[in-house]
Amino acid sequence: MPDERFDESAAAAQTASLLGMRHNVLDCDANPSRDLLALIAQLGLPFGDSSLLPAYWVSTAARRSVRVALGGDGGDELFLGYERHRALAALTYAERLPRSLNSGIARTMGGPSAGSSARRRIARFFDAAANYGYKDLMAIFPESIFRALVGEEFAVESRKHFGLVMSGRTRDDPLAEMTALRADLMFYLPEDLLRKTDTASMSVALEVRAPFLARELVDRMIRVRPDVLMPDGERKGLLKAVARKYLPDEIVNRPKMGFSIPIGEWFRTDYGGMKQLLLDTLNSADPFPEDLLGLKINRQFVAKMIADHMDRKRDHSQRLYMLLVLAIWADWLRTLNTSKSN
Repeated sequence: MPDERFDESAAAAQTASLLGMRHNVLDCDANPSRDLLALIAQLGLPFGDSSLLPAYWVSTAARRSVRVALGGDGGDELFLGYERHRALAALTYAERLPRSLNSGIARTMGGPSAGSSARRRIARFFDAAANYGYKDLMAIFPESIFRALVGEEFAVESRKHFGLVMSGRTRDDPLAEMTALRADLMFYLPEDLLRKTDTASMSVALEVRAPFLARELVDRMIRVRPDVLMPDGERKGLLKAVARKYLPDEIVNRPKMGFSIPIGEWFRTDYGGMKQLLLDTLNSADPFPEDLLGLKINRQFVAKMIADHMDRKRDHSQRLYMLLVLAIWADWLRTLNTSKSN
């Protein structure tokens, strides 16, 4: 990866050596502003996950050597590998506290967009307890920020669709962990991760297969109790127990690294033209056409998010990315409609 903080090639080389596998390091050729515009046009959807970019880069690099690759999609979802999965038990207790207390703690910690990652996690937890529980832990725009962006009425209506599958608050669900797993399998995995992998790989004619999503494995894992999947609260504990048969603890116990990029920092430094693209797009005359999107975006709030992020007062990395993608897609769709009418 072009940023050493996100480069796992050394650990990959060590793992390959221990398993007796051939290991090739392929550098990713990154041009984020150019590639983002092309990928959104190719997909034809406002896909708001910034890991689409590194997925595209690694697919491009891999395609120089192979036609078929294996991916790890499904591992975290089936084996409860996210921090939010471990927070579920505590969330059921926090939701029993008065809403005002949870909201107050979240505000004291700086809110869901606090600059410090530790404070941000704590604030997000209590903000979720005050609002929609696990849904808010999953959301890029937790409820308190979402309402400021789109208004009270639209926020309430939009949450109803998701509520058809998940109960409103975790404390009302006697099987909270399984509800979370179901939400990941029904929404996050197919609508985000698999769509991302398919878009990135198919753009370069690379076939990616997902062994974790073999039907036999999925059918078995969705019947396993959460405490078996996470023994002693260890994320992906069952999967790690298998890995320890083949690899030393120093590999198995490495801190989890999401397949991500420092998008927030790129917005501040203009790496790959990302700051310029963000400002040009979101400050254009009508980046969020109401007639096209069916909702009204509070542009004053968007401007405040940009200013706070650039001044390092708040971390709005993924939110700004999602808004950027929405505006890029709206412009693409508007141009497409215009060309069709002509």
